Amino acid sequence: MEIVIKKWLPLIICLSFQVLFLSAAYAEFPTSSITKESAITRALNQYDESSEPERKPRVRKNEEETLAETKKNTPKDWFISPQFQYASGKFGTEQKSITIAHYLILGRTFDESDISVTLPYLWQKGSMVSTNTSRSRVGRRRVVSTTTTVTETSTQGLGDISFNGNYYLLTEDENSPMNVTLTSYVKTPTASSSKGLGSGEWDWGPGIGFAKKLIPNLQAFSDISYYFLGKAPDQETQNQVNSSSGIAYYFNERTPSQEKILKEWQADTLQRIAVSYEYNSAATKGEAESKSIALSLDFNIKDTCRLNAKGAVGLTEGSYAQDYQVGATIDF
Repeated sequence: MEIVIKKWLPLIICLSFQVLFLSAAYAEFPTSSITKESAITRALNQYDESSEPERKPRVRKNEEETLAETKKNTPKDWFISPQFQYASGKFGTEQKSITIAHYLILGRTFDESDISVTLPYLWQKGSMVSTNTSRSRVGRRRVVSTTTTVTETSTQGLGDISFNGNYYLLTEDENSPMNVTLTSYVKTPTASSSKGLGSGEWDWGPGIGFAKKLIPNLQAFSDISYYFLGKAPDQETQNQVNSSSGIAYYFNERTPSQEKILKEWQADTLQRIAVSYEYNSAATKGEAESKSIALSLDFNIKDTCRLNAKGAVGLTEGSYAQDYQVGATIDF
C-alpha cells in the first residue's frame, strides 16, 4: 500500500494543483475559453477605449458602385443625333412641294475637332411638269400643238449620305479675340437621281465659322462654305455658296427674373436661343437663290441629352416657304 501511494503521489499532487488552478481561474473569469470569451479577450475589453481616437469603419465599394462612378466620370466621346424635318414651298410654281426627312447623325468628338456621318431618308411629294409638242397637217395647213401635263408625284428613299468635319482652330479667351472653326463637307451619291432624291454626283467643300461674344451671354456668329458640285449630265449645275449669320443668347447664368419667366413658360431647361439669316446660292443655272430667316432653340435635358428645334421662313422663290426641324443629341 505504501509503495502504491509513493508511486501515485506525484501524479495526484500534480492533478490537484491543476484542479485548484482551473477552479481559481474559473472563479475570476466566469466564462471558459471554449464556450465564453477568453481571459485575454476580457482583459482587453477592460481597456479604456475612450483614450484612443475613434476610427471610422472602412467601407469597401462593391464592383457595381465603382463601375458606375468610373462610367459617370468618363468623358462621352460619341454622340448620336436623330433629326426630323418638314418643309414645303411652291418654288415659283402653282403646285406645292413637300419634303419630309429623317436624318440620323453619328459622330465622334476629340479635344480640338469632331467628325460625323449623316444618313438621310427622304419622302417627297410634288408635281412634275411635262411638255409634249406634236406636229400634224390638216389639209394644206401645218398644225403645231403643245400639251402641258402636270402630274402629282410622290417618292421616297435613302438620301445622299454625307460626312462632316470640324476643327476648332481658335477658342475665344485672353489670347484669342474669337472662336474660329474650320469645316469640311463631303456628299456621296447614294440617293436615286431617277427618283429626284439626289443629283447622282459627288459634292464637297470647305468652310469657316466665326463666333464672338458681344456682352455676357450674347454671341454673334457667322459662317460660310463653298461647295464644289458634281456636274450632272442633264443639269446645268454650278458651284454653290452657303452662309449664315446671326446672334445667340445663352441662358448659362440666369438672373432671378429670367428664371421666373422661364418657369412660367415651362422652359426652364432652355439654354440657347438664336436668330439667323441664311443664304444659299442657286445650285443650277436659272434657279432662284434661297434666302430665309430662322429661329433656333436648344434645351439641356440632362448632361448627356440635348433637344433642339428650328423654324425658318423663306424670303425668295428658291427657298422653302416653311421649314421646321426638331431633334435630339445624346452623348455616350
